[in-house]
Amino acid sequence: MSSLFNNSRRPDGRDPELAEATRRRERAFARDIGDEQALARGDEPRYRRPRLWLLVLILVVIVVGGFRALQHPKGPTITKSCTTPGVVLGASSVPRGASVEWSGTGPTAGRYVLVLDGTPGQVDSNNRVSVNGGRALTGTFTMSDCLVHSTFTAPKSTGSHEVRLFHHENNTYQLVAHTRLQVLS
Repeated sequence: MSSLFNNSRRPDGRDPELAEATRRRERAFARDIGDEQALARGDEPRYRRPRLWLLVLILVVIVVGGFRALQHPKGPTITKSCTTPGVVLGASSVPRGASVEWSGTGPTAGRYVLVLDGTPGQVDSNNRVSVNGGRALTGTFTMSDCLVHSTFTAPKSTGSHEVRLFHHENNTYQLVAHTRLQVLS
């Protein structure tokens, strides 16, 4: 008798008693319906055809995923510039608390910070930036290959907000690009 807590299973995980009971049931069923082929086959192992539909489904998922990745590049489109900094948002108006995609471009030298309605102050040891009159949307970051793509959460307060990109130069932050964000209720 087999149970959930019995350790009589073979190393491959099959229960020999359960397998034998299944064979007896299949033979009895074959006798009942008169299946001569199944009775003649006896205990020969049955060949199981590979599940072709499973392979087709996996292939469809890969193709659709690849197509979507090509159709939706990471972040909103921005013209790459290694000399002139810039920032664009995925949408100019969003509901409160929504996720907003953004892209930035600029020189690879130096560090940047994205701020909402304020100016950056000091950076602590955990890479967090204190902001006067607003909030930091990112920690400090660099422009690898003159581009960066990311997301931030829109503020809970409705109305017009300014998203500002600051570049750290000579121990101060300089405003290098900005854009407007309209937060809807």
